[in-house]
Amino acid sequence: MERCVQRGLARHIGLANFAIQHLEPILEIATIRPALNQIEMHPYLQQPDLLAYLSRNDIRAQGFASLTPLTKASPGPVDDVCKHLSEKYGVSQSAILLRWVIDQGASVVTTSGNKNRLQGYVKEVTAFHLQREELEEISRVSRTRKYRSFFADEFRILEEGQDLPGSKTCCSV
Repeated sequence: MERCVQRGLARHIGLANFAIQHLEPILEIATIRPALNQIEMHPYLQQPDLLAYLSRNDIRAQGFASLTPLTKASPGPVDDVCKHLSEKYGVSQSAILLRWVIDQGASVVTTSGNKNRLQGYVKEVTAFHLQREELEEISRVSRTRKYRSFFADEFRILEEGQDLPGSKTCCSV
């Protein structure tokens, strides 16, 4: 990827789903620092240690699957808070979750086959800001539940300190 940047074929290097354990060996040898790490991020998967690490190393975080508490993990502890805040601000509960991710310092990406829905998200998310107490409330009530939609088995193994089958502890360049 560094050669692609050096040859002008790419402007930046982006990563996806890299944990701190994946990033450390890369940063030891990288001559071009990755610009972004796209990670699953929502109130049930807050990842504060990873966000702090990315910030310290000048790597942007981009959240995906940010609507998981509404789409895959409902009912859950954040439901009532999202409902209350959506009524307060006159926006969808989805906008509340997207705004929460943005207010954690990450950019956000979401998908839909419905163009109007995506345009609505942009309009809603830019129309309000959550107060510090509201951000903290979403985070606090959500800590009682952990939910990972993508690569759950692989991250469970990583969190348990095991190597993935067929993985190597170091990368070659």
